[in-house]
Order: sequence, then C-alpha cells, then structure tokens
Amino acid sequence: MKQRWSDLLFINFEVEHQQLRKVVPDYLELDSFEGKYFTSVVPFEMSHVSFPFTPPLPFSRLNELNLRTYVKYQGVSGIYFFTLDSNHKLANYIARNFFHLPYRNSKIDMELKGSSYSVESDMIDLKVQIKDKKQKSDRDKFLVERYILYTDNGKNVLRGQVKHKPWELHSVEIERLSEILNKTYGLGRSGFVDAFYGSGFDVSFDPFRKVGVIN
Repeated sequence: MKQRWSDLLFINFEVEHQQLRKVVPDYLELDSFEGKYFTSVVPFEMSHVSFPFTPPLPFSRLNELNLRTYVKYQGVSGIYFFTLDSNHKLANYIARNFFHLPYRNSKIDMELKGSSYSVESDMIDLKVQIKDKKQKSDRDKFLVERYILYTDNGKNVLRGQVKHKPWELHSVEIERLSEILNKTYGLGRSGFVDAFYGSGFDVSFDPFRKVGVIN
C-alpha cells in the first residue's frame, strides 16, 4: 500500500514503566531511551492511499490522530498503537477488519495557516507555531526513525514495515495543548516533554506478516 503523510505533529510524553506495562500486550517488550519510556500523540493528514495497480481509493484523504508507544519484539524495535482515530468511517472499517489495527471513528478538525497549526477533536485541543528546522537529537531519532509496527489478530503477532525517507523535523512553540488520549488508555500520570513537526512525505507499506504466536 502507498500513502502520503502530511503535516505531522509529534507531541511526546514521558510515562511510568509500571503504568505502561499494564496496558501494552505482554508479548511486546517495552523499549526505552536512557531508561525512560514514552508515548506520542500524532495528528496528521493521510492522502493518496492506493494499492498496486489501483488509482487513489475513495478514502484517499483523511485526518488521523493516534496514540503510540515504543516497543520491541524478538529484538526488533517498532511502534505499538493504542488507537488510530480518523474521520473516515470506510477507511476505519477496512483498517480494523483487514489489517487488525485499532482504528476508530472520530471527528478531527485540522487547520494549517502559514506557520500556525491547530487540531481539535474530543481527545485533543492543540495549537502550535511551527518554527525553524531542528537538528535531530538521539532521543528524537529514537521516537521517529522507526519503520516497524506491531499488532495482532488475537492469535498471532503481526509485524508490518513502512518505508520512507528519514525525517526532517521542525521545532514548535506550543500555544495551546489539552489532551486526554493518554488518560483514556490508562496513562494518567504521563508528563508532557516536548513536541515537533514534520511536513511529511510519500510512504509505502509491506504486508503484515505473522512473526509469532500469542500464548
């Protein structure tokens, strides 16, 4: 599958190991950076969705808001999604039933005017000013340079791979931030760390593959 990701914000939180361990499936190992554990709330626009030899599909443009954390399975680092909210019911149905990803329906409004970017849903109220390009720190790379995602179908562990060029990030100035995604998924003691912006790029996905069995 091919997609285009545009106007991504990464809003990063430090979370307690004990809380995170309770809500991430046991088959996944929690991944840490310098002994610290993180989640990220990521709003963005997805467009130009297509499969090989098909034109863009009817759900080729949608707004998405996800909550993710950082994990390993059999030594391979990746991402685990608690939820992927979007404003397109057909896309959500296909993602849940054919790709076993936790998509759910949500009204998400996004607006980008010059350097001002705002996101509103029942889970978040956010406004930032996009600033200059930033040098990626080692922690930034830990959070964004990940090309594997994990899910399951109730019986098997599934691994998917995304392919895209390395991230170019911009710093942001937070003007307004209120979110309840972390609390909704059992991470009420999470603490905001920082945020940054990526303008996006074209991506492609390899099919999910079974890599293990859930005991």
